Amino acid sequence: EMLTRDWSSDVCSSDLVVNPHQSDRWRFAASGQGIQTTRGAHPGRLIQQFTVDEGWWNQRAVSVYSDDHGDTWHRGQPIGNRMDENKVVELSDGTLMLNSRDKERSGKRIVALSHDAGETWTSEHFDPTLVDSRNNAQIIRAFPNAQPSDPRSKVLLFSNAQGASWDQWDRHNGTIWMSCDDGQTWPFKKIFREENTSYSTIAVQPDGQIGLLSEDNRQSLGIYYRHFPIGWIGGVCTALSAPAVTAEAGTKNIPVTIDVDNFVAPGAKGGS
Repeated sequence: EMLTRDWSSDVCSSDLVVNPHQSDRWRFAASGQGIQTTRGAHPGRLIQQFTVDEGWWNQRAVSVYSDDHGDTWHRGQPIGNRMDENKVVELSDGTLMLNSRDKERSGKRIVALSHDAGETWTSEHFDPTLVDSRNNAQIIRAFPNAQPSDPRSKVLLFSNAQGASWDQWDRHNGTIWMSCDDGQTWPFKKIFREENTSYSTIAVQPDGQIGLLSEDNRQSLGIYYRHFPIGWIGGVCTALSAPAVTAEAGTKNIPVTIDVDNFVAPGAKGGS
């Protein structure tokens, strides 16, 4: 069934990509999606990531942001020297995390943090887990409306192409990754397409399912849509609790009831 929608467009003001020193060789908005912050230093800020080339092999990531719903835009301080398409996600405490493709051949993702909503970035490092085939990717919050006190606020999803075992730079194995701890670790992943998969983007839909758009096939001959419940990934983010116990000398067995709360896909059973 063919669906139609009405669309409108507007031209962003020239300050969207303004560079007072005119030193950029080129710049572009990273394909995918930007964000609007909900907490932290500047709640409600619109942020779109850019890649800029300042010459001398100095390819950097920079946030372009607006505090007036897009009427005016400002450019933050760039970071890095081997960045490429990069994305941003808001963590549970309002810190922003940047996740970038590496223009070199490390097979890793570059991460940085911002505590002022994209104006400056710090703590640049390679993520030790995420495997990447020099691919544009997407990182999002799985539960965007969860409050900081809710453990679901720390659940992140990431989509990319890992590459093939015979050639890491061949964009096979389109993958969804899941983190339970604001992106510190990525213990769960599931391949949604083993064949060649180029760029992808994901978003949480109104019913809580995850919508996925990906460029399937070499040369990106088609853009395909999939959707899945978060439980499809198979990961279990849990919160454990147990009562305090005491024991007399010589005691060999003490029963302790452990409560398990699977806050991603409810239904996990507790045990003893």
